[in-house]
Amino acid sequence: MVQGQAQQGSRDTRSTGKGNGRGKGQTQDQFNEAGGASNDNANRTMTIAEAQAAVERALPSFDGGSFKLGREDITPTQAQKKIRHEAQHKDFLFVNGKAGTGKTLFSTYSALEALAQGKIDRICLATPAVTADEEIGFLPGDLNEKMMPHVRPMVETIDELIGKPLRERLMQAGVLEIAPHAFNRGRTYKYTFYLLDECQNASARQLRTSFTRIGKGSTFIYMGDDAQNDRTDQKRTAFTAYMERFSNPVYDREIGLVQIPKTDCKRHPLILKMMERGDDLPIPELEGHKEQANTAGQAIREAAPAPKP
Repeated sequence: MVQGQAQQGSRDTRSTGKGNGRGKGQTQDQFNEAGGASNDNANRTMTIAEAQAAVERALPSFDGGSFKLGREDITPTQAQKKIRHEAQHKDFLFVNGKAGTGKTLFSTYSALEALAQGKIDRICLATPAVTADEEIGFLPGDLNEKMMPHVRPMVETIDELIGKPLRERLMQAGVLEIAPHAFNRGRTYKYTFYLLDECQNASARQLRTSFTRIGKGSTFIYMGDDAQNDRTDQKRTAFTAYMERFSNPVYDREIGLVQIPKTDCKRHPLILKMMERGDDLPIPELEGHKEQANTAGQAIREAAPAPKP
């Protein structure tokens, strides 16, 4: 079971309002009662105060200018700065952009920053597995190990920002949690920064279910690339549909939308060249419906000569 997966208790003495989360002095028992790590853990886990202080020390300083990340100096673009700004002021944030445009980096940074500032108790990482949620049970390992391949980009970004040892301690304490969609029903995320990546692969049902899970003091960020859809049987993604629906001005105070231009791509220059030419897009005749692909594969197998005894 994922650390910190228990439903949060109904007793809540914290102040209301976005950004007024539990203070840094919360005890371990209070943290566990709120849905954090279990007291049954054989190893001593970090308190929430220790976790916040450790992240505050480790997280690179970012005052709107550039910051150091490994060997790189990161200078945020206007769209990337907007991610951070909107994450500080909105309940929901939709971030749409190509691979390498900084969606994951700046969304993850915003989550860690909120934790360091005492605004939240927990960060949850989620992504819609393209295989059915029910198939997760057939993968080896515990729930974290089953889901790790799907959330690895976010985990590796956290490792870059604060270091792998600290990230592992946060997971042990339940401050950092992997939250599969299959376990979202019935949960309410209070004082939580919820990061859902690869949203172009999410079904309408998955997104709708996640919307109703938000609780007091939480921020949900939905990241995706509406031009990259691994569910080849869908022409229009639910991610695109909900971005269009929530672009209504009535949601301006609560929901933010950030469109990152492909010119913000910071990956290999060859990738940017492909994007500029549109050569990174799917080839329709080679990436048809799953049913067509399965039928073709079956035809090839049937046409193959039988193996010699």
